[in-house]
Amino acid sequence: MTILYRRERNDMPAIDEGIQAAEEEGVRFVFLAAPHRILGGSSGNVKAIEVVKTRLGEYDKSGRRRPIPTDEVLRFECDNVILAVGENFDQDFCRASGLELKEEGTIRVDRLSLETSRAVLCGGDVITGASNVSNAMGGGKQRRARSMSV
Repeated sequence: MTILYRRERNDMPAIDEGIQAAEEEGVRFVFLAAPHRILGGSSGNVKAIEVVKTRLGEYDKSGRRRPIPTDEVLRFECDNVILAVGENFDQDFCRASGLELKEEGTIRVDRLSLETSRAVLCGGDVITGASNVSNAMGGGKQRRARSMSV
């Protein structure tokens, strides 16, 4: 697994112990890299992601230096891409796509299968509310394992 981040390590909104644990488990971090485009194969599957290298500019409202794109583009071969940018999702897009939302604004899913009101699966913050990537991944593994055993 590779995590791409547009700023430097010390700017990541993550607990340092979590980053260290991920590195110990073999997760590779690439800093100063922002998503550019996802490339697909002939059958519609993900083939690669391209990122634009960034450099840090002036400080923004969050107190972190703003990432500024450079002309350098890198490509990473992969089979899956999980976008995790910010802690919000586009609720209007979800509604327009026919996804049913709960009163608190998260996507309604079957608690065992993770199926939504459409033929798609959802997990992480969009069904639980804001948390962290470890909880999202762990929850997804547990729920999917339960749904496969039913």
